[in-house]
Order: sequence, then C-alpha cells, then structure tokens
Amino acid sequence: MKCKRKYDGRKLDHKTLEALRIRTVERVLDGEDPEELARGLGMSRATVYRWMQKYHKGSWEALEARPVPGRQPRLDTKQLAWLVRALIRETLGVSLSEVSVWRLLRNLGFTPQRPKHKAHQQDEAQVAHWREEEFPALRSRARKEPPPAGVRPRWAHQQKARRKAGLSGKSAEGGPFRPPPSRNRP
Repeated sequence: MKCKRKYDGRKLDHKTLEALRIRTVERVLDGEDPEELARGLGMSRATVYRWMQKYHKGSWEALEARPVPGRQPRLDTKQLAWLVRALIRETLGVSLSEVSVWRLLRNLGFTPQRPKHKAHQQDEAQVAHWREEEFPALRSRARKEPPPAGVRPRWAHQQKARRKAGLSGKSAEGGPFRPPPSRNRP
C-alpha cells in the first residue's frame, strides 16, 4: 500500500528527522498550533502529537535519533562505492563519480535490501550437491561448447566496447581480461 502523502518522513535520514522533531516541538512550545505545523510539514497530526508526548515524558533526549539495531556491515558506503567504481573502471574503462555509481545501481534495481526468509522447501543437502557436482560440470561444459547462433555471453558487449575504445584485452594489472563474476553463480 502506498502512502497517500507527497512528503513522507520515512525517506529522511535519522539526523534530519531528529532535527525536524526538535524544531517542531520548539515551535509548539512557542505557541504554534500542532495541527497547523503537521499540515505544513506534510505529516499526520498524530505524528506531531506523538513527538510532543515523547518530549513531555523524556525531555529533549527522547526526540534524539536512536542507533539502528543489527549487525554493522563489513563495508561502509564509501568503501562500497569505491569498489564498484574500481570494478567499472577496470572492466569497462569508464570513470564514474560516486554519485553516478549510486544512481546506476539504483536504476538497475539494486537496493540495499535482503530477503527476510529463505525458501522453506530448500534442502541443504541437495543445494550442496548441486554446488559441488552439478554446477561445476555445467560450467565446464559451457566453457567448452560454443554458444548457439545469435547468443553471446552476458559480458561480450563489454569486450566489444573495450575494443571500440581502443583498450587492450588486458586488465589494469597486465593479466588477461576476465569478465565480471555473475551474480547468479554460487
């Protein structure tokens, strides 16, 4: 179900939302109407009253942003952006800014989400058997046999773009060019 409001506080980062809560409560304490403030912010009036209730129960500290629970990621956002930029630069020979990398990932449908649940029908023994025996056999067969007419590997367009740009078939380290790993491989 989509939110009916144009402006949604869930889209704001924690520090911005904290500043908004504090400023709104300050304005209510200065005598402004909470419902008018809610309308001006594009928030529900219940949200502004909830902020006021938190303030009255716990003072200004109750309005501060709390840390997000859960395990910290191994790579922070800057490291991830650097990694993607380096991969694009090495494989495609194109230099992108950090903003362009994030925009590209978002346009491709990559979001920082993970599935909540694993398939309950999944049999771990069968998955292990497929990964260790069947998949390697399929991969070696695919490498030996040429693709059917009209079909080219997913990364063939990248090699074509490199040739057009005058780049050699070698990576930045001097070794042979290798296609990026597939996301679907185990």
